Order: sequence, then structure tokens, then C-alpha cells
Amino acid sequence: EFDITIKDKKGTENVVADHLLRLTTESSFGTTPIIDYFSDESLFSATLIPWFANIVNFLATGAMPSEWSSQDKKEVFK
Repeated sequence: EFDITIKDKKGTENVVADHLLRLTTESSFGTTPIIDYFSDESLFSATLIPWFANIVNFLATGAMPSEWSSQDKKEVFK
């Protein structure tokens, strides 16, 4: 669809990018199998409600949780 020609001049403007493009590396892609199972998968699950959940629910609905003490209410309305 497009007829475009890109010309890049070697210079001091993008020294790092220019250097990285010229590096040669030995490719190890495809030699290590991808593991689909993570043994520590349960470590990434949340079992407790975050401390800010009641505040977020209050801001979204305007209803104060019944378990809030008067001190908790004062802290929110500072």
C-alpha cells in the first residue's frame, strides 16, 4: 500500500540503539521448551481482602460498612 524508503545515518544521535543493532548474539531460541505449568501458581492468589477495599466500596457506593468504628469514620473524613 505504501511506497516508503527509510534512510538512517550513523551518528551520535542514537549511539546506544545503533550499537545494539550491530551486536551479534548466538540465538538459543527454540532450544529450551516452554513450561506451561507453574508450581508456585497458588502464591499468586489473594486470600485476604485488601485493607483499602472498604474505602473503595464506600467511595463507589456511599454506604459505610457496618464494622467501621467511629475512629475509622473520622480517619476517612479527615
